[in-house]
Amino acid sequence: MNIVYPQSFWRSFLVVSGLVISILNVSYFVAANALAQAEVEPSIIADVNLVNQVIVKQEGRNVTLGVNIQNKIGTQAGVMYGVQAFQTVDGNLILVDEFATLDSITIKQNQYAYREFEYQLPLTISGKIELVAFLKTDKGILLSAAPIKTVEVAAVSVPVDISDCALDVNLKTLKCTFNNKTSDKQTIVLTTLVKSGDSVFAPVVQTLVPQEIVFDANETKEIVQNIDELIFLRDAFFETTITDLKNSFLISRATTAYESPVAMRLINNMLINQTSAENYDIQLVSLSSGITVQAEVTISGTEGVCASQKVTVAEIITSTNFVLEKACDTILVSVNLIGEDGVVIDRFETEHQTLFPQTDTTFTLKNNTSIIEFLMVIVSALLLLVLLCIVIKKRQNQVNIKA
Repeated sequence: MNIVYPQSFWRSFLVVSGLVISILNVSYFVAANALAQAEVEPSIIADVNLVNQVIVKQEGRNVTLGVNIQNKIGTQAGVMYGVQAFQTVDGNLILVDEFATLDSITIKQNQYAYREFEYQLPLTISGKIELVAFLKTDKGILLSAAPIKTVEVAAVSVPVDISDCALDVNLKTLKCTFNNKTSDKQTIVLTTLVKSGDSVFAPVVQTLVPQEIVFDANETKEIVQNIDELIFLRDAFFETTITDLKNSFLISRATTAYESPVAMRLINNMLINQTSAENYDIQLVSLSSGITVQAEVTISGTEGVCASQKVTVAEIITSTNFVLEKACDTILVSVNLIGEDGVVIDRFETEHQTLFPQTDTTFTLKNNTSIIEFLMVIVSALLLLVLLCIVIKKRQNQVNIKA
């Protein structure tokens, strides 16, 4: 993995990223090719930020990192966090490694989430390494980036390394070439994670069976791994790691990206604004270009589906409003994109706990005005009856006094 950035550009990016990346504004002008340069006001599609990132502990190549994450708008699901490692070579910063946890979190509006995670620098990396924390959704939206600290690790001998990994789309295989750089026999453990998306932050959809591979002195081997053919229906990301069997050290990590030739419309994000127990304003964010598709948005509670609505998704942002007709302590909001053949082509879920817990009784009284009006009539009649009794009693007392 060698992605080169001019150092001046990267320095400017790190300074500005905390101010700009944290609030993502997407307008139709940004997607000019897909939407014929329609001019509308920008819309905020996410506002999740890194507010603090630290090295909690470092022991050689093992680093414990801590990130504090803040969400300012709606309920944000699928937040992935991780780290990228950069090294300066000839005045340029080179991306030498990146790692994302498999922990996808959901954060409510105006809430914070703190996470610590372990990161092991591969043996192939040495010298001064600049660590940068990253936030990204599992559907590809970059949320925030911020520098953590520069660490220094000593150079060590690398027993076996990956020289190349390549996809064969026709055969549905991933072939990697490994070199034993020593004059001794070596054994490694090969592991490959297949992710559905365009980056290391995407969710894992297939974990290939780990393999123990034995190398003779200075031997080179090609290892072919079979990939589920369904993976190639959309973008995919392959993360291959090799670990030394003797001491469990991470030797190297290689990544390979696959871009599907089929342009599919996907749901990249969903913003939920709940204004009362029964009122929801939901925005579907679809940054990908593609044909117009139908979507079914569903609000579910502990007892099942509370409400469902079908909408047409043809723009970057599609808004829909729900007015629930029964009590529903919401636990989940989901959307299914449905293709022309009726098959679900994408699904997005948000674990949304209702902001206005309700009971069936209070909800029914609030939304059934006929019952309320009936009770008001009964109360008014009772008051009139009491008043009439008082008047009659008073008149009887007056008659008794005259008598």
